[in-house]
Amino acid sequence: MHQPSTCSCPIPSRGENLFKRVIIGLAIAGTIIALIMIALQAFGLSRRTITIDPTLISPLGGFGYVYPISGAPPIAGMNLRSDKAGSHASDLVLKENGTALTDPHSQHSEIVSEGNGRYSHWGATLYFSTSDRTDPRSNGRTYQAEYSFAPPAWLILAVLALDAVAVRLWLPSISIRPIDKLILSRADTLPLTLLGAVASFEVLLLLAANSSPTIIQNTDAGTISGWVAGELHPDRLASDFVVSDPSTSRFYISAFVPVVKSLASYTDDIGLAYLFMYIPIVLIELFGYYLLGLRITGNRLWSSVLALMTIVPVWNLGRSDLFGLYWIPLVRNAYDGLLPFLIIAFLSFGARLAALPVLFALCGLTIYVHPVSAPVGAAGLWLGSFALAGPRTSFGRNFAVLIAAGLVFVLMATPFAISFFSSFSGGEVVNSPNVTELQADALKDFQKSLAPGQYDAWLAVREFLGDTGVTAWPIWVTGLAGLIFVPFVQSKFRRTCHFFLLFLLGCLGASVGLSWVDQAIAHWLGRTPFQLDLIRGMRLIVMPVLVGFVLLLTLVETRFFAAGRLAPLRPAIPAAAILLVAYWWGLFPNWISDRIGISSITNDVKSQDPDASALISYLRGRPSNGTVLPIGRQVVGQAVRYAGLQPLAFLKIDANSLFYSGSDKWIKWAELNKLNRAMLDPNNRNGADSFDLLAARSGARYVVLEKGAVSPTVETHILAKGKMINQFGHWSLVELN
Repeated sequence: MHQPSTCSCPIPSRGENLFKRVIIGLAIAGTIIALIMIALQAFGLSRRTITIDPTLISPLGGFGYVYPISGAPPIAGMNLRSDKAGSHASDLVLKENGTALTDPHSQHSEIVSEGNGRYSHWGATLYFSTSDRTDPRSNGRTYQAEYSFAPPAWLILAVLALDAVAVRLWLPSISIRPIDKLILSRADTLPLTLLGAVASFEVLLLLAANSSPTIIQNTDAGTISGWVAGELHPDRLASDFVVSDPSTSRFYISAFVPVVKSLASYTDDIGLAYLFMYIPIVLIELFGYYLLGLRITGNRLWSSVLALMTIVPVWNLGRSDLFGLYWIPLVRNAYDGLLPFLIIAFLSFGARLAALPVLFALCGLTIYVHPVSAPVGAAGLWLGSFALAGPRTSFGRNFAVLIAAGLVFVLMATPFAISFFSSFSGGEVVNSPNVTELQADALKDFQKSLAPGQYDAWLAVREFLGDTGVTAWPIWVTGLAGLIFVPFVQSKFRRTCHFFLLFLLGCLGASVGLSWVDQAIAHWLGRTPFQLDLIRGMRLIVMPVLVGFVLLLTLVETRFFAAGRLAPLRPAIPAAAILLVAYWWGLFPNWISDRIGISSITNDVKSQDPDASALISYLRGRPSNGTVLPIGRQVVGQAVRYAGLQPLAFLKIDANSLFYSGSDKWIKWAELNKLNRAMLDPNNRNGADSFDLLAARSGARYVVLEKGAVSPTVETHILAKGKMINQFGHWSLVELN
């Protein structure tokens, strides 16, 4: 006869049930309030416009003035975000006679000394100047300030923490129950859905911050977009100084380029097609690191934390390089997203010697994603593979197979190496007798644009420790401690921790080590280093440290909070995880942290120039009947090429393509660059003559001029020398006589 089953599960007491109901009720109420505030902000219902009363303007000194900013929020509790030290949180837009001034978040000293439309919203005060340095109290112009109220960051964090506790109380096994194998189940639906929501929010915020046509606020991205434009529109860009010659991009073999090219054929906007690459990158990165966390810890909560810690830019090389996810898609981000899948494959199959050549063949393919990261990552995986060998595998046999596997990687990378070194610029050797003084001067000018750490490996290490290391030292110390000490407590993690420690050392050796050797030889031979980019692979050491960090947290939770006196605190662990991610995002901002007010990304990325967009749109409709000389911000100059589809006569940032491709055009670029420097020098009394020579020798027919990019004397000379075709705010299109 069937006996009824008995359950040994503890029955919640009345007090426990009441506690759950209170927490869940507060979470629901807080979520509703936060969503209402977010909706008001998202749909522009919290935006206010005030007309500045001239009688309330006070002089600041020089060209600066101050005005008090006030207003009532649509819902009590919403606040008006303003700038503060190290943060550009304010979204205030100052308009002069209906035209937006283009220099927000300016230093107060520059507002006073320079004027020219610079302004800053600081606290409850607007510090500003007029576009022509006149007195706003008496110049007869109308000034308006547009700003919006936003939910306070503390409320968003509190609601997220309450929601995390409520979910844990409602579904106690959803995030904590460990799994033994990397097999997804229904329990992964919630964390994957939340990660998908984060990815969607990141993408939407990026796309919402851009105009049409899209002007990408990054010169590396602008260079790639220019190559795509050269391939898609060879007829319009046939006279362009760089992209008219396919050999100037042949050295750069990356799958990124053909994918953007394919997307651009559908969007008819190359910049937008480039930004669309953010969608697969952020999804792959979040999903990959979540899977890696599951493979290592078997804990869904801390796997989610690992994923969320990788979608911010963790800076190194003096903030000229990063690990993780930048605010716009970068090619190196695509490699960072693929890396966790490679590591999962190595952890799963690396103990099988027969699988190692296949694994390193996969590593070799990643060189066609990002050529700089792939060798460093492969070196880390190669050294880490020694920790994965089975107990019956001798060191000699394992070493021989790994040598063969390394050769497979080299074989897979050979087509790229042949293409790269056949076009690589020999001009790196500045002290060669075959290099003229002009060429050497241009090379040194180009090299000054690079991070100093690319010439000094130990400086790069010191910058990492002194900048990133100091900024997030609790994470780095805890992460390294996790990799070192967890194996002593949990022997099942020994091979995994040793793998990541060796991976870290391998990445350091392939980046810092090889760069130091190259620099030492270069110093001995009296030349510049041969390879300037390999040091950038040092950024990959961030990943194993983050893995060690979440591994240690998983161990602490399972050993101290699973049972005993601390067990009642276990429902609060998800809230602690939320606050940890908020702390990390506060150190390294992303689009979401910027929107909710935890931290802010730089203004040049999230703020578009409507005047520049109008200019580019106008150029797109004009025939390409002459080369254009852009004078102003480099990113707008690049957009003239890939968005306006106008051929360029000269652009300084084109040095990257010309030097690395070994193009003969870099000699002419060197001559033009010297004239460009002289023209831009505010202390050069002959700046107008330098412009005339630059325009004549570059063959420019048109000039795209940004107000304030050159001295007033040179600007007046350019406008007088040519015919004004059209003007868009502070941008002018001039046809030269």
